[in-house]
Amino acid sequence: MEVAISSMTRVEGRSCYLVLGYKDGRVQIFEERGKGTGKLDSVGWIDECHPNSDVRPVTVLRARVDPLSAGDRLFVLSLAGPHIYIHSVLIEAGKIVEATFVLATEHEMANARSFETLDSRPYEFAVYGKGFAMHKLAEIERKRLEKYRDFEF
Repeated sequence: MEVAISSMTRVEGRSCYLVLGYKDGRVQIFEERGKGTGKLDSVGWIDECHPNSDVRPVTVLRARVDPLSAGDRLFVLSLAGPHIYIHSVLIEAGKIVEATFVLATEHEMANARSFETLDSRPYEFAVYGKGFAMHKLAEIERKRLEKYRDFEF
């Protein structure tokens, strides 16, 4: 059974990644084999992008990356109704080592259509719909997200 791709994003850390969202609620991550080659290998899946939600299609997808000495940690973010869902994915040696649902944060924009991450403000999102609103993670959400940040010395 083939399922249509409903969104995609690209992010670059130690490697380049293509992240695809599907209409059935799954997300697949590909790693480019050698920068600039255009050859992609699947590193794995997030089986349920929107846990405990009636919204299935992954229609708005964003990603951030924290490069590590042995690989990359991707933060995969998806908009579904009044929530932004955040997953942490640790990739080493071309495979997903750990994929964890971190949190779903509720924004205030009615009928949100899209959102953007802000490089200078890692805990804030610009949410678009019938207008524009800034959404900040609550202190408790920030602390949950920080548990997945990797600090190497």
